[in-house]
Amino acid sequence: MNYILLTTGFLVPANSYFNIASKEYNFIKDLFNRTQGNVINSEILDFFKENEVYTSSIINNAYKKYLENKNFDNLISLVNITTDIFKNISFIEFIKLQMTNKHLSPISISFCFDLVEDNFIEKHANYYVIPSNIKFNLNNNLTKDKILENIKKIEKGNKFHVIENWENILSKLIVNKEAFETFFKYIFVDIIVN
Repeated sequence: MNYILLTTGFLVPANSYFNIASKEYNFIKDLFNRTQGNVINSEILDFFKENEVYTSSIINNAYKKYLENKNFDNLISLVNITTDIFKNISFIEFIKLQMTNKHLSPISISFCFDLVEDNFIEKHANYYVIPSNIKFNLNNNLTKDKILENIKKIEKGNKFHVIENWENILSKLIVNKEAFETFFKYIFVDIIVN
């Protein structure tokens, strides 16, 4: 399976929702201007320009539409996008993939652990305000030992025998709309165009 790197730092299965953003200087500049005032991290900017990093105007617009009108149809649209993106990867495969991802920030790794440990609903507010460029790391210095430690932590300390698939995960999250909104925004959304 092919995976793509999102501007949020997450790896997801390649799909039709996302396009390469790294060649569009204005988009990348806009991303940094909207998320950190007028501070642009030139190393990350260069990385985005030189590599295939993906964004989605479809997802950004669907999320914007949801924010403008938090009705059932707009929420289900976000759920449908999520299930479509994750249809070919299990929840645990997705989490393990993130544990090998050198572009995921420490707070995003905590995000993954909270999902696995079934703590996300109570802790989701901690992640809502994190800007997408804070979630992205050029290199989080993951060593093979740290990757193995994280994967063992997932396999040992999780409750994935209960939460074994995306349907169960999303069913739990959708009960708390704010938790689902945070989940969706944190993984997929980078900027919201006004």
